[in-house]
Amino acid sequence: MMWGTVQSTADGSISWHADTGVALGPILFHSNGIRFIVDAAAPAHIVGLAAVDAAALRARAHWFADAAAVAAIADAADGDRAAAPIAGAALVRQATVCAVDAVHLGDLDEAVLLLDHAHAAAAAGDYQRGAGRYALARVVVERLVEDIEVQDYLGPFNARLLEVVATAPDGVFTDVERGEITDELRGRLERTEAPWQVILGAGLARDELASTLGGGDTAVAESADLGLLPPRLLEFDGPDTPEIAVTPMPDAVHLSAQLRGTVDLDGAEANQVFAVVADRRTGDLLSHAPMRVVGDRLDATVRLHGIDPATVRCGLIGADTALDALRLDDVGAALTGIDRQCRYAWSEHRRAGAMLAATDFSATESQLVEVVDLAAQARKAAEREMRSAVRRVGRLAKAATADTAEGLAAYAAAVGRLAEQISSVPAVDGPDGPILAELHEVALG
Repeated sequence: MMWGTVQSTADGSISWHADTGVALGPILFHSNGIRFIVDAAAPAHIVGLAAVDAAALRARAHWFADAAAVAAIADAADGDRAAAPIAGAALVRQATVCAVDAVHLGDLDEAVLLLDHAHAAAAAGDYQRGAGRYALARVVVERLVEDIEVQDYLGPFNARLLEVVATAPDGVFTDVERGEITDELRGRLERTEAPWQVILGAGLARDELASTLGGGDTAVAESADLGLLPPRLLEFDGPDTPEIAVTPMPDAVHLSAQLRGTVDLDGAEANQVFAVVADRRTGDLLSHAPMRVVGDRLDATVRLHGIDPATVRCGLIGADTALDALRLDDVGAALTGIDRQCRYAWSEHRRAGAMLAATDFSATESQLVEVVDLAAQARKAAEREMRSAVRRVGRLAKAATADTAEGLAAYAAAVGRLAEQISSVPAVDGPDGPILAELHEVALG
């Protein structure tokens, strides 16, 4: 059982923080007036929460799997130890959507992801937040229904979309719109076949038979710290392939990185990125410059002011990134590499679950075999990266100095827990299973 410490302040606010490391995150979200923190690796396990007062926390206890644990935190004094609360299904779904949004490296449709946020918030009783997001995302529903019709898709994505539409608050769709969408999706559900679950269960046994998946003039190529940027901003070709091309110039360095084809070139995410240069040994920030969108790339020239380019390390950060989050010293660069492996492995593991969950009910036997084999390849790639990440973080923890040993040990333990999860069969349903955007990527994207 995970434990943590309660903190209360003079104004009555209360918070609880787990005594554990986080492998992917921390992922922060708000629901019904409470702030939650989870590890993307285990969205059901709360690692932090905060409320305006104990009464507000007690009033939300029914959203947890164990109301008694929430009551114990609400009743605790400042500094008391308390057991970790476990999220109920609706909160797990909300945490999962937020985790996918923050971490997933796949080519997810951001509009469909917004629809996931809307549905998760409404399902968790946060109707005001849910209604606002539904209002922004409602137009994507028509596009999705059209895609389903054009591709004559008969898989589980239809049932999930029907659930999302049914949960939408009054006023998001007119009665006619909701009726037409519902009739179309229900008509498709009636054409599906129940024996699919038997076929899928048999197909999972094929995992053991599947195979494993396996720049020019620049002086240096740096790997982006994915935790400091929107996760689907830059083109990503694997955890070992750097995204940032660094070219030395007279008393300067030029940084360039390829944007994904789905990125809005005029949007804030692409136009609020900074190039940073730091001392390679200490990680201290030395210089920076705003990145510009040039064609389909980000570019910047950063002045070095007489600093030897061989002594610096370069990176990219979002405009709202705290400078103390930079990890450009040698240990930080190693942690960035491990984090990239963890994010990739988690994304591939979830993609495997989405592939299995989204397969068209009308698929032929050969198509089913192909899906199962592709899912197995994704799982094996994820497991391979996690084995490497565990070895790397273990070596790093053993070489830690006295002031970093505790933090590295906690992180190493969290990476180990993630590795255990990655070695298990991916969820294909339930609150922590594939969300609409993940199903869309593999079925209709």
